[in-house]
Amino acid sequence: MNYFERYRNGEHTQVWAELQALGERVRHEPYLADAEAVAAETMRRVRRNCERIVARLTALGYVFGTFPDGT
Repeated sequence: MNYFERYRNGEHTQVWAELQALGERVRHEPYLADAEAVAAETMRRVRRNCERIVARLTALGYVFGTFPDGT
């Protein structure tokens, strides 16, 4: 099973530890495509989690502010 499959099966911490242990080798095949897939899936998980947090806070009545620059 490759890193991406393992990550999708819940081995998040283990997969990231192994990818980090590869050092610079992770930037080259045979690891690169798999590492990029893991990184993309991680960001999808981050987005889903952030959306859940925002939805739950909004449901509780939390009012989000803006930064001084208007963003």
